[in-house]
Amino acid sequence: MEIKGIEAQARPLPLLVLADTSGSMSGAKISSLNQSLAALVQDLRVDEQTKDSVMLSVISFDDSVSEVVSLQPVSKVSLPTLATRGQTCMGEAMRTALRQLSDPARIPARCLTPVILLASDGQPTDHWQGPLNDLQSHAKVGGALRLALAIGRDADTKVLSAFASVEYPVLQADNPEKIKSFFKWATWVTKTVYKSGGRNRNQQPPPDDLIF
Repeated sequence: MEIKGIEAQARPLPLLVLADTSGSMSGAKISSLNQSLAALVQDLRVDEQTKDSVMLSVISFDDSVSEVVSLQPVSKVSLPTLATRGQTCMGEAMRTALRQLSDPARIPARCLTPVILLASDGQPTDHWQGPLNDLQSHAKVGGALRLALAIGRDADTKVLSAFASVEYPVLQADNPEKIKSFFKWATWVTKTVYKSGGRNRNQQPPPDDLIF
Protein backbone atom coordinates (compact mmCIF):
# COMPACT_ATOMS: atom_id res chain seq x y z
CA MET A 1 0.00 0.00 0.00
CA GLU A 2 1.50 3.34 -1.04
CA ILE A 3 0.73 6.53 0.82
CA LYS A 4 0.85 9.47 -1.55
CA GLY A 5 1.31 13.18 -1.03
CA ILE A 6 4.62 13.12 0.83
CA GLU A 7 5.13 16.52 2.43
CA ALA A 8 7.20 15.86 5.54
CA GLN A 9 10.57 15.87 3.74
CA ALA A 10 13.34 16.51 6.29
CA ARG A 11 11.05 17.01 9.27
CA PRO A 12 11.52 14.02 11.62
CA LEU A 13 8.58 12.41 13.41
CA PRO A 14 9.15 11.27 17.02
CA LEU A 15 7.37 8.00 17.80
CA LEU A 16 7.23 6.96 21.45
CA VAL A 17 6.02 3.58 22.69
CA LEU A 18 5.05 3.34 26.37
CA ALA A 19 5.10 -0.41 27.03
CA ASP A 20 3.63 -2.02 30.14
CA THR A 21 6.10 -4.63 31.39
CA SER A 22 4.48 -5.28 34.77
CA GLY A 23 4.17 -8.81 36.11
CA SER A 24 0.69 -9.34 34.70
CA MET A 25 2.11 -8.97 31.17
CA SER A 26 4.13 -12.18 31.47
CA GLY A 27 3.78 -15.11 29.10
CA ALA A 28 1.98 -14.71 25.79
CA LYS A 29 1.33 -10.99 26.29
CA ILE A 30 4.96 -9.92 26.57
CA SER A 31 5.97 -12.33 23.82
CA SER A 32 3.42 -10.78 21.48
CA LEU A 33 4.49 -7.28 22.50
CA ASN A 34 8.13 -8.07 21.67
CA GLN A 35 7.12 -9.51 18.30
CA SER A 36 4.91 -6.50 17.60
CA LEU A 37 7.69 -4.02 18.31
CA ALA A 38 10.05 -5.97 16.06
CA ALA A 39 7.48 -5.87 13.24
CA LEU A 40 6.93 -2.12 13.72
CA VAL A 41 10.66 -1.43 13.46
CA GLN A 42 11.04 -3.67 10.43
CA ASP A 43 8.08 -2.10 8.62
CA LEU A 44 9.34 1.44 9.19
CA ARG A 45 12.93 0.44 8.41
CA VAL A 46 12.22 -1.00 4.96
CA ASP A 47 10.31 2.13 3.93
CA GLU A 48 12.79 4.53 2.32
CA GLN A 49 10.71 7.51 3.45
CA THR A 50 10.49 6.60 7.13
CA LYS A 51 13.63 4.62 7.97
CA ASP A 52 15.69 7.72 8.80
CA SER A 53 12.88 10.18 9.49
CA VAL A 54 10.79 8.36 12.10
CA MET A 55 12.65 8.55 15.41
CA LEU A 56 11.69 5.79 17.83
CA SER A 57 11.84 5.65 21.60
CA VAL A 58 10.58 2.74 23.71
CA ILE A 59 9.85 3.42 27.37
CA SER A 60 9.01 0.39 29.52
CA PHE A 61 7.26 0.67 32.85
CA ASP A 62 6.88 -1.78 35.73
CA ASP A 63 8.34 -1.21 39.21
CA SER A 64 10.43 1.47 37.55
CA VAL A 65 10.66 3.22 34.20
CA SER A 66 13.38 2.60 31.63
CA GLU A 67 14.14 4.15 28.26
CA VAL A 68 15.01 0.82 26.67
CA VAL A 69 15.35 2.38 23.22
CA SER A 70 16.79 5.87 23.17
CA LEU A 71 15.21 8.25 20.66
CA GLN A 72 16.86 7.52 17.31
CA PRO A 73 16.00 6.85 13.65
CA VAL A 74 14.41 3.43 13.22
CA SER A 75 17.19 2.48 10.81
CA LYS A 76 19.58 2.47 13.78
CA VAL A 77 17.34 0.80 16.39
CA SER A 78 18.43 -2.41 18.07
CA LEU A 79 15.53 -3.71 20.11
CA PRO A 80 16.09 -5.42 23.45
CA THR A 81 13.83 -8.25 24.59
CA LEU A 82 11.37 -6.84 27.10
CA ALA A 83 10.86 -8.80 30.32
CA THR A 84 8.23 -8.44 33.02
CA ARG A 85 8.24 -7.73 36.73
CA GLY A 86 6.39 -5.95 39.50
CA GLN A 87 3.85 -3.17 39.34
CA THR A 88 2.59 -0.57 36.85
CA CYS A 89 4.31 2.84 37.12
CA MET A 90 2.36 4.37 34.23
CA GLY A 91 2.37 7.91 35.60
CA GLU A 92 6.16 7.97 35.76
CA ALA A 93 6.29 6.66 32.18
CA MET A 94 4.18 9.62 31.07
CA ARG A 95 6.47 11.96 32.99
CA THR A 96 9.51 10.41 31.30
CA ALA A 97 7.89 10.82 27.88
CA LEU A 98 7.23 14.50 28.55
CA ARG A 99 10.80 15.11 29.69
CA GLN A 100 12.08 13.50 26.52
CA LEU A 101 9.72 15.27 24.12
CA SER A 102 10.17 18.69 25.69
CA ASP A 103 13.98 18.55 25.57
CA PRO A 104 15.13 20.77 22.67
CA ALA A 105 18.46 18.95 22.60
CA ARG A 106 16.65 15.75 21.66
CA ILE A 107 13.62 17.06 19.77
CA PRO A 108 14.58 19.76 17.22
CA ALA A 109 12.07 22.54 16.65
CA ARG A 110 11.53 21.34 13.06
CA CYS A 111 10.17 17.97 14.25
CA LEU A 112 6.59 17.05 13.48
CA THR A 113 4.15 16.70 16.37
CA PRO A 114 4.88 13.32 18.03
CA VAL A 115 2.91 10.08 17.97
CA ILE A 116 2.72 8.26 21.33
CA LEU A 117 1.53 4.65 21.73
CA LEU A 118 0.49 3.39 25.16
CA ALA A 119 -0.14 -0.34 25.68
CA SER A 120 -1.15 -1.67 29.10
CA ASP A 121 -3.03 -4.60 30.61
CA GLY A 122 -3.55 -3.20 34.10
CA GLN A 123 -4.18 -0.26 36.34
CA PRO A 124 -1.55 2.33 37.30
CA THR A 125 0.00 1.75 40.71
CA ASP A 126 1.37 5.29 40.91
CA HIS A 127 -0.11 8.77 40.53
CA TRP A 128 -0.96 9.34 36.88
CA GLN A 129 -3.39 12.27 36.75
CA GLY A 130 -0.75 14.96 37.26
CA PRO A 131 1.73 13.57 34.71
CA LEU A 132 -1.06 13.10 32.16
CA ASN A 133 -2.33 16.66 32.70
CA ASP A 134 1.21 17.98 32.25
CA LEU A 135 1.62 15.95 29.06
CA GLN A 136 -1.68 17.11 27.58
CA SER A 137 -1.26 20.78 28.49
CA HIS A 138 2.35 21.19 27.35
CA ALA A 139 2.64 23.80 24.60
CA LYS A 140 4.72 21.59 22.31
CA VAL A 141 3.81 18.04 23.35
CA GLY A 142 0.11 18.48 24.15
CA GLY A 143 -0.90 18.13 20.52
CA ALA A 144 0.73 14.70 20.15
CA LEU A 145 -1.38 11.97 18.59
CA ARG A 146 -1.88 9.52 21.47
CA LEU A 147 -3.03 5.97 20.68
CA ALA A 148 -4.00 3.57 23.46
CA LEU A 149 -4.36 -0.21 23.65
CA ALA A 150 -6.08 -2.02 26.50
CA ILE A 151 -4.62 -5.51 26.72
CA GLY A 152 -7.14 -7.93 28.22
CA ARG A 153 -10.36 -7.26 30.10
CA ASP A 154 -8.69 -6.00 33.29
CA ALA A 155 -6.96 -2.99 31.74
CA ASP A 156 -8.05 0.37 33.13
CA THR A 157 -9.93 1.78 30.15
CA LYS A 158 -10.82 4.91 32.14
CA VAL A 159 -7.16 5.89 32.37
CA LEU A 160 -6.45 4.88 28.78
CA SER A 161 -9.46 6.88 27.55
CA ALA A 162 -8.17 9.92 29.41
CA PHE A 163 -4.81 9.43 27.68
CA ALA A 164 -6.03 8.83 24.12
CA SER A 165 -6.47 11.63 21.59
CA VAL A 166 -9.92 12.40 20.19
CA GLU A 167 -9.05 11.00 16.74
CA TYR A 168 -9.29 7.37 17.82
CA PRO A 169 -10.96 5.39 20.64
CA VAL A 170 -9.12 3.15 23.06
CA LEU A 171 -8.67 -0.20 21.32
CA GLN A 172 -8.76 -3.56 23.07
CA ALA A 173 -6.79 -6.75 22.49
CA ASP A 174 -8.15 -9.82 24.27
CA ASN A 175 -5.59 -12.19 22.75
CA PRO A 176 -1.93 -11.97 21.64
CA GLU A 177 -2.73 -11.81 17.93
CA LYS A 178 -4.75 -8.65 18.47
CA ILE A 179 -1.74 -6.99 20.10
CA LYS A 180 0.07 -7.55 16.81
CA SER A 181 -2.94 -6.20 14.91
CA PHE A 182 -2.87 -2.98 16.97
CA PHE A 183 0.82 -2.36 16.30
CA LYS A 184 0.44 -3.09 12.60
CA TRP A 185 -2.38 -0.54 12.44
CA ALA A 186 -0.41 1.97 14.53
CA THR A 187 2.49 1.63 12.09
CA TRP A 188 0.22 2.66 9.22
CA VAL A 189 -1.09 5.58 11.26
CA THR A 190 2.49 6.69 11.90
CA LYS A 191 3.36 6.46 8.21
CA THR A 192 0.28 8.44 7.25
CA VAL A 193 1.04 11.16 9.79
CA TYR A 194 4.64 11.45 8.63
CA LYS A 195 3.94 11.40 4.92
CA SER A 196 1.22 14.03 5.20
CA GLY A 197 3.48 16.41 7.07
CA GLY A 198 1.52 15.83 10.28
CA ARG A 199 -1.92 16.66 8.92
CA ASN A 200 -3.60 13.31 8.24
CA ARG A 201 -4.05 12.04 11.78
CA ASN A 202 -7.32 10.16 11.39
CA GLN A 203 -7.11 8.56 7.95
CA GLN A 204 -6.52 4.94 9.03
CA PRO A 205 -9.67 3.36 10.56
CA PRO A 206 -8.78 0.88 13.32
CA PRO A 207 -9.50 -2.82 12.84
CA ASP A 208 -13.07 -3.68 13.78
CA ASP A 209 -11.99 -6.52 16.05
CA LEU A 210 -10.10 -4.09 18.30
CA ILE A 211 -13.09 -1.80 18.92
CA PHE A 212 -15.14 -2.52 22.04
